[in-house]
Amino acid sequence: MKTIRITLLALAKRNLHRKPFRTIALILAVTVVTATLFAATLGTKSVLNSLELGVARLGADVIVVPAGYEETVKTVIIAGEPSFFSMEKSVLDRVRAVKGVERASPQYYFKSARYPCCDVLNVLLVAFHPATDFTLAPWMEQWNDRPFVKDDVLVGKEIPFMTGDIITFFGKQLNVAGSLESTGMDFIDHTVFMSFETAFEMARLSGARAQERLTIDTSRISSVMVRVRPDVSPRRAAVFIEYEIAGVKAVVAEEIIASVKKQLFFLFKGILGISALLWLMAVVLMGIVFSVTVNERQRELGILRALGATRGALFATLMSEAGMVSSIGGIVGVTAGGLFLYGVRNMIMSSLRLPHLWPSREFTFVMALLCFIVALVTGLLAAFYPVYRSSVLEPYEAIRQG
Repeated sequence: MKTIRITLLALAKRNLHRKPFRTIALILAVTVVTATLFAATLGTKSVLNSLELGVARLGADVIVVPAGYEETVKTVIIAGEPSFFSMEKSVLDRVRAVKGVERASPQYYFKSARYPCCDVLNVLLVAFHPATDFTLAPWMEQWNDRPFVKDDVLVGKEIPFMTGDIITFFGKQLNVAGSLESTGMDFIDHTVFMSFETAFEMARLSGARAQERLTIDTSRISSVMVRVRPDVSPRRAAVFIEYEIAGVKAVVAEEIIASVKKQLFFLFKGILGISALLWLMAVVLMGIVFSVTVNERQRELGILRALGATRGALFATLMSEAGMVSSIGGIVGVTAGGLFLYGVRNMIMSSLRLPHLWPSREFTFVMALLCFIVALVTGLLAAFYPVYRSSVLEPYEAIRQG
């Protein structure tokens, strides 16, 4: 007579196949919780990554702008929105003389035309002074085979041109000297940087070469990028600047991060609240379903006990079912959450006006593993009590109740 050996795992699989609709419902419950948690964590980390790297690459401790434009410059830095504001160029020398200021360099903001005279339309253009600028110096040092000269530009990672290409603005052809690394901040990734000399010549020639004339007042600048001395805090240097120079506002770069982090905190807190509610609902739902499932199978469990199955074996079989459901839901949830966020991240972050830079593979893997563990624990926790209660029943009592 042939002996058939059935393992606990095979028995658990067979039991799940018997009720496909119920099994799919349980998997979906775990999937929703895992996907929400994984997507929320990755989304938050991507914004924090972008802020930290972007401000580090920005290189300025304080940004001096005309009074009344402090919120505008935050929008320019975070969202890269083309904006125009200016102040007298003499502010630069006065900022350099303020106590605590180590270095200061000017910038001028304007935008490309809306006509084919520009290869990229409605993008932020920034004029800077290569000799004194310290914000772009780390990038320019990478291309030390030749100096940054007139008609050279640096382009953000999202500008569709590469080093060596020719790009045209207001009818003037410019050489792409380098492409900046991705930071997730539009001020860097969607911006073209050029020298003041190049910008002035572009404006002078635009009347004859472009459909839209570019006007730049050579006596004005948009902002002053400031690096403070190590012994002076940026906040204190900002107070000194505003006290000694009328009509300007000193924006601390760290405060730009703080304002976004505050906005992000409330958003993430709300998402976590929803995730916690979904998790609780999933635990309750799975607990109820497993209670119903176990009650329906009391007779079957009693017969197995009568045939020699131990309490531990029955407990392990039922918990294996919960583990399999949770594992599948966790894997599907992590995959779905990651794909969803990756697919719609640009739309979401643009609507929220937040920068984003996809987290590293290591962080993504660790978070995927943690979310999978949460999914597994969810199923095991929900199934533990009803499974334990049924496994301790005596065979006769289980058969009678069934």
